[in-house]
Amino acid sequence: MTGVMTSLHTLSATTLSGMMARGDVSVVEVTDAFLARIAAHNDALQAFVHVAAFRARRRARALDAARRRGDFPSSPLAGVPMGIKDLYPVRLMPMRGGSRALGPIITPFDAVNVARLRAAGVVMLGKLATSEFGAMPFTEPDVHAPTRNPWDLSTTSGGSSGGTAAATAAGLVPLGHGSDGGGSIRIPAALCGLFGFKAGRGALVHNSPTERLHLATEGPLAHTVDDATAMLQLLATDARFARPAVVPTGLRVRIAVDSSEPALAPTAPVMAQAARHVASLLQGLGHHVDETGPVPLGLPQFLPLWQRTLAWVPVPSMLEHRLQPITRWLRQAGKTISEATAFSTLDQITAVVDGWWGDADLFVSPAVTCLPPAVGSWRRDDPAEAFNQAVPLAVFTAAFNASGQPAMTIPVRLPGMSQPVGVQVVARRGDDALLLAVARVLESALGGLSHRPAAFS
Repeated sequence: MTGVMTSLHTLSATTLSGMMARGDVSVVEVTDAFLARIAAHNDALQAFVHVAAFRARRRARALDAARRRGDFPSSPLAGVPMGIKDLYPVRLMPMRGGSRALGPIITPFDAVNVARLRAAGVVMLGKLATSEFGAMPFTEPDVHAPTRNPWDLSTTSGGSSGGTAAATAAGLVPLGHGSDGGGSIRIPAALCGLFGFKAGRGALVHNSPTERLHLATEGPLAHTVDDATAMLQLLATDARFARPAVVPTGLRVRIAVDSSEPALAPTAPVMAQAARHVASLLQGLGHHVDETGPVPLGLPQFLPLWQRTLAWVPVPSMLEHRLQPITRWLRQAGKTISEATAFSTLDQITAVVDGWWGDADLFVSPAVTCLPPAVGSWRRDDPAEAFNQAVPLAVFTAAFNASGQPAMTIPVRLPGMSQPVGVQVVARRGDDALLLAVARVLESALGGLSHRPAAFS
């Protein structure tokens, strides 16, 4: 059993849950193993901002007692330890959203999806780092040291689900909880070598008072499609993820490797190579692949939607000075944009994306234009310059938050590279189940999606 215990962090979440349900290993043993990983590695990574070890062990003991009574939750994630991104409340845990302007507030309730995960038997280990209010694709708020990439600690893990990505890639949790309003699942998944799935608008339960435009959704960052599917099933508004979909032959696949912002965000050759590799795999599976241009929208068109969303975050006026300059700059502009203008802009962007999309079934592109940037590379005295540093990470992703289409990041390991790079695949609005089925086909064609950084193996 000792060998099994030391390698628990290399097992998938669904495998661990099955072992706990059978009694092969206890929930306490699994929980202790991941708490030990956090204690050993979190100082280097800054992935967790709060660790609730006492409450996690108490929950684990209760689940072990339930199993002995024959009352273990019938869930694919029962007993699985997880952290929750610190934009969402967890009962009796602090929340500050990566900001010096908030808290830490001890929240007396669970967010709606946290409650769903808890009911499914998930063990809550604590809260995971985010950029301030989820504003940036780097996780470097002023309330703690930067969150770092397990593949190279000098580089960023991305954002805003950067803590989730770092923790999942390094084996501090078996499965990650994130959210995506402009790429915040797909970007850190790409930088940390993970599978990340952003469901389409309305596919998953999501309840946030600041999300009136419905750009964001919660979702998984994972090592396997099975693990991601398990979370999607628990958070879904309907049964679309309940049964595996069949991928028909002859899908119309479009690929673009050029960025819509070539001056600010030229695509690195390795990113284009990875996207072309995924497209060639799809072509080999019987689908029709054609080259196309990028979505004819730059981040400046998406920016007003993001500014308006951040302006809705409730921050007392006397505490605005505590915000990071980039967050304050975004919010100040957002307050000048009316709700009606924001919804009109959303409709215009969606129409542009729909017109560009045409009759395609799938779209393939790099997830980001570059390898992980160095920690601190976005910090500039001028907030507009700081925002420009984010463009290479978000230029391929944000349009599909506006259009509400399902999109995912697939990690691809190219010859001669130790660290995988991320490829984005997008489906038509409402085709979440098809996209997940495509992920499963690509997982098989790529020989698996689970890649582990050697320093945290």
